[in-house]
Amino acid sequence: MNKKIICSDCKKERRLCGKGLCRWCWKKKYTPKQVVCKRCGQLKNHQAKGMCKNCYESERKKDRFFICPNCKLKKKYRGRTFCNKCYFLDYQRVVIVCIDCKEERYHHAKGLCDTCYEKKFERKLVFCIICGKTKKGHTKELCESCYQKVLNITPSQKLKNKTRQKTCDIFPFSKSDVCFFCGAKENLNRHHLDYNNPYKIIILCRKCHSKLHRKVVKKI
Repeated sequence: MNKKIICSDCKKERRLCGKGLCRWCWKKKYTPKQVVCKRCGQLKNHQAKGMCKNCYESERKKDRFFICPNCKLKKKYRGRTFCNKCYFLDYQRVVIVCIDCKEERYHHAKGLCDTCYEKKFERKLVFCIICGKTKKGHTKELCESCYQKVLNITPSQKLKNKTRQKTCDIFPFSKSDVCFFCGAKENLNRHHLDYNNPYKIIILCRKCHSKLHRKVVKKI
């Protein structure tokens, strides 16, 4: 909500619009000048460069597109009179002779091109500590999605991750494990009743686990 002030023009207590004026006094004092637009030739409110609002916005949109001197196609402007693709190729990446394939290609890292680097340093499958799934490893025995979550982690999430890690070590899944509610034997999860105590656990299937969490959220 805008603050209430005593307007410097009408001396009444009203909501602030700008420069110590109320809305009505602002409109009287700072109304846009009417000019004959350069483009459409009509008498309208002035926006900028001797044009009305509609003509000025359409001109700005036109300026974004141009013919790139490198690929000679009509594209959006990126910088140094090039489109996005040509700018990236010419000013960001260096052409080198790849150590592995011995061909002239764009440098990726460690003196290798994109394809050779992917072959040589292919990400290994890792058992993720947090989600407990085998995925392509990112860093610190984590998959990419879990690693991004860990970067913006809260203290409550830290506690949850610690208890989950402990329960994985203490209570590994066995063949005799069954869902507490429906008695299913596949797609089993551990449900923590209290995250401060890693021993308080119920084994549930994926469907029952999601249903239970929905009910808990509704109650809260």
